[in-house]
Amino acid sequence: MHAYRSIVVSCLRWAFLLLATSLWAQIPQIVEIPDSVGNPPLQELRTRRFDLVNRRTDLRQQAASHNGQCSSVTENTAEAQACNVRKEQLEGAIRSYSADVRKFNDDVARATSATAQPSPVVNKSVVGQIEQLRANLADLSSDVKKIQESLGQLNKSILGDQKERKSWEVRIAESSDRAERRAIHLTADEVLSVIGGVLASKLQEADSEIGLASKSLTGDTGSAQQQELQTTLQSWRQRKATIETTRVLLVDTSKRFNDRIEYVLNAAHERDATKATLEVAYGEIYAMLNDRNFQQILHFSEKYAVPVKWAKAAVDSTYDAASVGFAWRATYQFNQNVEQYRIAVPKLQERMQSTMNKLQQAELELEYARMELSK
Repeated sequence: MHAYRSIVVSCLRWAFLLLATSLWAQIPQIVEIPDSVGNPPLQELRTRRFDLVNRRTDLRQQAASHNGQCSSVTENTAEAQACNVRKEQLEGAIRSYSADVRKFNDDVARATSATAQPSPVVNKSVVGQIEQLRANLADLSSDVKKIQESLGQLNKSILGDQKERKSWEVRIAESSDRAERRAIHLTADEVLSVIGGVLASKLQEADSEIGLASKSLTGDTGSAQQQELQTTLQSWRQRKATIETTRVLLVDTSKRFNDRIEYVLNAAHERDATKATLEVAYGEIYAMLNDRNFQQILHFSEKYAVPVKWAKAAVDSTYDAASVGFAWRATYQFNQNVEQYRIAVPKLQERMQSTMNKLQQAELELEYARMELSK
């Protein structure tokens, strides 16, 4: 009986060194930024949301690591004291993070309220978003290039100093993880947002044409002109209905994408098992871009024939970049077999070059779209 009580007391003492799961329950969800929110607050809110999602992932990883390391330490030891200090630091970080999430959610609510009756998105706003996305894709391409260069250094060190080899492996693992996250968030926060901006601009165009046709019908016109105006009005109303249906498709696809990538980013210890989830998430975006109504909306005029092409290029390139972490982990599995490792690493270098080529092609398509929309 005494031994049993000792085990229980010891377990309870260990428990005091671990982070309680109830802490996470107290953290509010990070709200989505509604499509109605425009600049200037939009870009700043996107940046803050991106940072909050990354902080949440990092804190979960730190908490899991802490609980794993401190689950069986001996009480009244330096290790136990270090665990307690680390626990207090993490609890403070989580409280600070929770406050930042609440502040962000409040700011989104205020921005949404300020645009409760938003003016339609104009082409200038969409052009600005495209320019920002293009710049961010260029930065992502630079990240992938650095991974490729690190792979070259790793390839040289495979048969050399093991410490140097390990250093390059760690660097590549960290860089590929950052590129993976950045690519995923670019898709969620910018690619889909720009597509939404183009649709909003088309809705503005439809509302404007409906207003003009309706106003003309109230004027003094002949029966033939009245019939023509009625036909025009009906045509634009049908177009507007199609646009609204398409926007619903975009909203639903975006929500499912965000739900799935949140699982991918938070499943730190099951990342390889989540590759299928990532493929499904991007697959739904491809399906949306191939939807007949979606393509019809973006092809109402020659001016909007370009966005379909750049959107596909942007999604394709960010998906490739989002997969670099999985590709590196697949390559790293050969690290115990020198001959296979020396074959796998150069192949991954070639894969990085292919990813950079796709990102650069997406940049070109974005530039064509920007020029077309600026006319």
